Amino acid sequence: MATFYMFYGIILQWLIYSTKEVILIEISNEQSRPASLQCYSDYSMRAYYNSNGKALDEMKQFEINTRKFITTKRVLKSYVIPVVFHVYGTNFAGKTVNDNTIIRALKKLNDDFHGLNHDFNTVHSAFLGNRSTFDVTFKLARKDPNGSPTTGIIYYPEKSGYGSNARNSEIQAEAWNNYKYCNVYIQLDLFGNSEWYHAGIAWYPDSGMSDAKLARIVYNGQYLYGNTDDEFSSLLTHEFGHWLNLIHTFEDGCTASSENQCDQTGDKVCDTPQTVGNQGCGDVHNCVGNYVNSENYMDYSGAYGCYKMFTSGQVARMEAAMHHAARITLWQNENLIATGVVGDDDVLPRAAYICPNATWISNGAIVAGGSWGTANNKLAYPSGLDVDDEQTVYVTDPFNHRIMAWKYGATTGEIIAGHGYGANGLLSTPTDVIIDRKTDDLIICDAGNRRVIRQSRLNSTNGQTIISNVHCMCLALDDKGALYVSDANQSIVRRWSPGQPLGTVVAGGGGQGDRLDQFNFPNFIFVDRNYSVYVADGYNNRIMKWEKGAKEGIVVAGGRGSEDDPAQLANPRGIIVDQLGTIYVGSYHNSGIKRWKKGATHGDVLIGANGQDVQSIPLQGPHGIAFDRQGNLYVADMWGCQVLRYDIDKSLC
Repeated sequence: MATFYMFYGIILQWLIYSTKEVILIEISNEQSRPASLQCYSDYSMRAYYNSNGKALDEMKQFEINTRKFITTKRVLKSYVIPVVFHVYGTNFAGKTVNDNTIIRALKKLNDDFHGLNHDFNTVHSAFLGNRSTFDVTFKLARKDPNGSPTTGIIYYPEKSGYGSNARNSEIQAEAWNNYKYCNVYIQLDLFGNSEWYHAGIAWYPDSGMSDAKLARIVYNGQYLYGNTDDEFSSLLTHEFGHWLNLIHTFEDGCTASSENQCDQTGDKVCDTPQTVGNQGCGDVHNCVGNYVNSENYMDYSGAYGCYKMFTSGQVARMEAAMHHAARITLWQNENLIATGVVGDDDVLPRAAYICPNATWISNGAIVAGGSWGTANNKLAYPSGLDVDDEQTVYVTDPFNHRIMAWKYGATTGEIIAGHGYGANGLLSTPTDVIIDRKTDDLIICDAGNRRVIRQSRLNSTNGQTIISNVHCMCLALDDKGALYVSDANQSIVRRWSPGQPLGTVVAGGGGQGDRLDQFNFPNFIFVDRNYSVYVADGYNNRIMKWEKGAKEGIVVAGGRGSEDDPAQLANPRGIIVDQLGTIYVGSYHNSGIKRWKKGATHGDVLIGANGQDVQSIPLQGPHGIAFDRQGNLYVADMWGCQVLRYDIDKSLC
């Protein structure tokens, strides 16, 4: 079931694409594609399905499932896919492929999917409303099928022909489990016919191919990013689009009768106008008078420099493909751990990879609570929170002595821990909750009972006390599974490593005060990939950073002026540090969310504080904060008895 993508070499490209006359056959409202665009995928797919009834049935059923998926309201997810590159040979028509080539090509691929390509903001005005991004990240595997360390790039002697079926036995022998890894094969002669100009070929999701270890992308090394121009290298994006079940935008050409059956004809996507393809980057109209989306990655326009975008409909179709049996196992958390692509900030709760120039829409949306009360659609002074990949919000409800879960779009929450006041399995004034992404558990700071408990997210009746006799305030995890607990009573932060019953003081220890070895009401904490501990030092109006093994902390935010200054901190609470060392913090007393860039002496006001007049729902005491995978910001607003979400704006990224 190959989708075959043929592009000609530099000379042949020049001969074909510089030709001013392209013969089109026009019959009434129909157009046929130029002869140079006849794609072998039509024939190979028909041959595959004609010889494999089971595959044909699976494809038909999944097309039905895809249409249902697209019309169903769903939460936008983030996906991570482990990838292994198999590289054959060293000479690719005078070009070299090494680790750096693959790493740069993979970054370019991810940038294209994320809308970070340099020309994303120059899309034709007719398609600005349709332009979209897909939050999928392809990462080189760090563990091989045996669990041993790997770079995710495997080198072999020169071979050819992996774009055909003639080498299936060799492909199967060298493939890594198709249900755990996306296998990409880099060769020069893709079809073993001594023709070096074919760019790539990919296969749509198919269980039979994955079972047989034949699901793959085969790509020409001379067309990787850095070996060819920027636009033409996006052919790799085109092939990954096929791997995610996208069809050429010009499939079946253009007919007026297909306009009302757009989800079942052509590329089966309704916001990609019908086209005969490969018509340059200018203003071109199709057979029914609509603009052609020649800037689409699934056209054949890379040679013209047109590649810029996917549409919203294509993104929905790719997301549906993620739930195909041949793709769904790849992005599950247990597989990301098994293949080693999860680590550092991928498993840290509340961690974030944020564009440095991002801003947030100042009008927040209420996603939990909204007023004080004891009913399941109310909250009583929420404090700590975390957000999972499904955008479910887990939030402490201290004065109702419970943890609430609010699913995306829900108008009422669900009690998932604590059903009353006291011990014996009940909670007493819980102040923080975090998700352990490695075990899929919740970890809860049960402050009133002076303990920390662990509870499965799937079972609300099996909470287990893991730390006793601790004045727990707030929690953090590092990537090794060590648990950090702030203790406001003793003005310290302790770390409990797995298997160690006694905690170790890693911040504070000098008692209560304002020296660099002291705290005055330490509350929310964050641990970065270097195991430095960031502490919101509440009554000292500052954020302290304690590097691993340090005897005293460093002031990295606040503490340099009046708490009435909106660029300073006033009783800081929730804290997150991103990949660049930028600190995001909730400033409780002046009701704002501040951003402190690394080394700065003052913060930027992101939400609230001196910007309250532009907020439809003003903050009234921010406590815990969290980012979801998309970078949207969530704030537990204590006195507002609500959780607010502020959507990220990446237009300046």
